[in-house]
Amino acid sequence: MRRCSRLVSMISWSLFLLAAMVLSPVFVQPAEAAGPVRGEQAPGFILSDLTGGQYKLPDNGRGKILIFHFWGSTCGYCREEIRILRLLHQENRKDLLPLSINVGETPLVVKKFIDKLEPGYPVLLDSNSAVAKQYGILGIPVTFLVDREGIIRFRIFGEINEKDLRKLLNVMLARK
Repeated sequence: MRRCSRLVSMISWSLFLLAAMVLSPVFVQPAEAAGPVRGEQAPGFILSDLTGGQYKLPDNGRGKILIFHFWGSTCGYCREEIRILRLLHQENRKDLLPLSINVGETPLVVKKFIDKLEPGYPVLLDSNSAVAKQYGILGIPVTFLVDREGIIRFRIFGEINEKDLRKLLNVMLARK
């Protein structure tokens, strides 16, 4: 009986460690990739869009709620997330500016992917991943919600869904 309980204890401990290893990337961000956190000013940056125009933040986003959506063409969730951001932008055009920031891909790859989606808001190119590093991005997708004053209010690791994103945005939109 003692041997059986020790075996159960070992199995339980092993399952705990396995769960901790699997879930830790979701809950723990490595120190070297910390980037800005909730309540801090969003770091400024300059990136080009697919037409060669430049977006300088915070200047181009003043007075609007910003959504920085870091993504890549190999991301399974990103196609749906871009659709969600397009819809939210259409509904809140004067108050909301989504920016889908492609991480590490060439303009040709991005254009081929994005042309099918027609986002209707800026898609920016971070081909050398400099802004992704500045924001502590290790994997995609990652989404930041930035208020009208340029303060990071939410940071979402992984997939975003429309219902939860709407809840967060409603809180931010209510604060004028």
